[in-house]
Amino acid sequence: MAMTFGYARVSTAGQTLDSQLDQLVAANVDRQKIKVEAASGARDDRPVLTELIEHLQEGDTIVVTKLDRLGRSVGHLIDLTTRLDARGVALRSLSEQINTSTVAGRVMVHMLAVLAQMERNLIRESTVAGLAAARARGRTGGVPQS
Repeated sequence: MAMTFGYARVSTAGQTLDSQLDQLVAANVDRQKIKVEAASGARDDRPVLTELIEHLQEGDTIVVTKLDRLGRSVGHLIDLTTRLDARGVALRSLSEQINTSTVAGRVMVHMLAVLAQMERNLIRESTVAGLAAARARGRTGGVPQS
């Protein structure tokens, strides 16, 4: 029998999951089937997510409030959605209104992941350019030398 599971994640233990939990329950995810984790989205070794994925069976659905709850890199998101798809598991993201049980939903996940990666690359390029400009003006950053 197909089941629906939720996954909620915060980056640090000091953050609250309340908003994510409320949204998942409002989307008809049974509170007992929502898995929660405090770990950086950039990490690949998230034990709660790994255990959830291993537990999923064909026909099941995993629901998240936003795609960034699953991961922040294009590679990780694409790998995860590909693995879920190969096992016949759908992914629903409430914020982006994506459902990978449809072809359009699978394409949209890939497009959003690419755009997120592009945004991170642009931020990194701007940071590097800013640091180079500061160095050219004699500012080196770090702790001031006495």
